[in-house]
Order: sequence, then structure tokens, then C-alpha cells
Amino acid sequence: MEDKNYLNIKSAVRLGLESRKSEELPFGDYVGTLTCRLHNVGTGEEVLFVPLAPVEGDKQELALPIPENIPFGTYVLTAWGNLADSCVLADSWKGAELHPDNLPGEDLYLAHDTLVYNQLTHDYTVGMKRVKGKLIVHVEGMPPQYRASSKTVTELSGYVDHRFNYGRSLDLRIDTVWPAPHEILTKTILAPSFERDLSVLELRFFEGSQCSESAFWISPEAVAMTMRRNELTIMRYVYDKSCCCFEIYLLVNDHWEVLHSMEIS
Repeated sequence: MEDKNYLNIKSAVRLGLESRKSEELPFGDYVGTLTCRLHNVGTGEEVLFVPLAPVEGDKQELALPIPENIPFGTYVLTAWGNLADSCVLADSWKGAELHPDNLPGEDLYLAHDTLVYNQLTHDYTVGMKRVKGKLIVHVEGMPPQYRASSKTVTELSGYVDHRFNYGRSLDLRIDTVWPAPHEILTKTILAPSFERDLSVLELRFFEGSQCSESAFWISPEAVAMTMRRNELTIMRYVYDKSCCCFEIYLLVNDHWEVLHSMEIS
């Protein structure tokens, strides 16, 4: 397992926004389900197929049941971790939809490697990498009548192929109802942005407990941001009721960077 924690997990732990996972946990604590395929490059023959199933056991590495009698040659291994039953691999195992049904989906992992099997090389360890990132939004000081919110992120990648090439831009909206709106914290698994600084994050806070366009709502300034693979994007919104405005911060290199301090729209 290669990506056990997000690259910038240290900052999130310091702020109390995320917990670090031990690097010594069993494989199944990082990847709950696994499916994989091994095929011969020269002949195209599939020599191993492991259907989607839960990962069991307490070992840190997972041994694949590769047949002992396969001939020497060049093989390609593709493995997907944390796929849901509803997520269908596309293009004959070459890619997957990242937000099926326009929902955040699972914290996907992927491994893809070429293995040369001969008299001298017959033992390989392949690390799985995280496919998506995570958006953390912390909102402080909201008046108690605002008990629902919507979060829209534009220009995310909707598809990844087996070589970690991303494509198919999409927008995603997530609605949430809050039992304690004075301090709001959301954590959302999201695909990387289609291009750097191209995604836009827009929040709306609704009076009452429904994200309805007929309800009264307020919205801070929309901000440009970038989702990255295996990284946390951390945003902080502080509502100042004395001036009816939001201060918006983005965590950059372990420091809060002010993005906007503007009146609500």
C-alpha cells in the first residue's frame, strides 16, 4: 500500500480536522474491497481474475493467487480497491467512473504495473495509490436559523483510466442538513480538478432544514480552488454577523491564506 495517508495530513491533524492512520495497519484497513486482473501482454490472455470481494486477514500485504504454471513473459497487473458494487469498470477494465450517479463515491485505489516474469525476476510488490482527494470545509459562526447547506464544486474529473489519466469534466452538488449549524464541518471525497485552478467552490446556507430554492439563503463569494489526488483541500469560512460577511481562508503550506472578506450575496 503506497498512499496510506494524504500527503498533507500533518496540517489537518494539527488543526484537529483529520486523523492520521497508522502506517502499520492491515491491508484491509486501507482497502476494504479488491478486484484485479493479470494478463499476458504478448498473447492478451487473462491468466488471473479476482472478482470484487472484501479484503480479509490481518497482513499488511496481500498475496495474489497467481498460477504457478504460467509461462515466462511480460504481464500487466491492474487492481482496483474500494470499488462499490454499483461502480462498473469501463472500457474493458481500462478505467472507472469517479462520481457514479453524480455522488462523491468511494475512496478509490488503483495499481497498474508491468511485470516481467523470467528465471531471475518472479517476485513483485506493487503499491496501490489513492485516486481521489478530499475536500474539508469548516464553517464557523453561522446563525442558528441556517440549518441546511449546499456545496457545489465545478470542473472535477469524472473518469480515470488505468494509467491515472483523468478526463470527462463534471460538476457536483451535495446537500447537507445540520443538527448543530453554529460549527459546520464537511469532509467530501472528490476527484481531482479537471485542470489546475479551474474548479469553483460555491456554498449556500438555507434557513430551515431543506436546501430549497424557495427558501431564503445566503452565499459567500464563490472561490477558485484545486482538488488533487491524495491531497486534502482545506477551506475555512468565518461568518461575521456584525457586518453580514464571510472571511474565506484556504490552507496553503500549513498556513491560512485569506481568499475573500466580502459581503454575502
